[in-house]
Amino acid sequence: MPIRVSNDIGATITVGTPTAGAFPVSVQLTGPTGKDLRTARVVQYYLAKDSAGDTLCTDGTDTSDVTIGTDGTLIAETAADVAGIVKSEADGDIDFVVTVITTKQAYLVIVLPDGETVMSAVMAYTA
Repeated sequence: MPIRVSNDIGATITVGTPTAGAFPVSVQLTGPTGKDLRTARVVQYYLAKDSAGDTLCTDGTDTSDVTIGTDGTLIAETAADVAGIVKSEADGDIDFVVTVITTKQAYLVIVLPDGETVMSAVMAYTA
């Protein structure tokens, strides 16, 4: 793992097994050396339709909900159920639950403070 610039953070995103289209997604924010953070940080997130993160999902068409699980705090939704700002736990953890509509797919995108984006694996709900 490369050494990151001081004060720079990274993220690892893990998509879990869905239940009826609701995907548990865990995010671990990491420090410059790749180790888990030891302080809370605020990052932005959004849901994308494509693997490049260029096209936002449409609420009610592609996805129906994005919520915070047990780790992290939702600060604000900037686009209802599609994008927002979230604060991690003190150890850098954030848990999301992303609900994807049948036959659709979505990617969770984390926007780091330096503008870098980190994409999840695809969440495709085929019911």
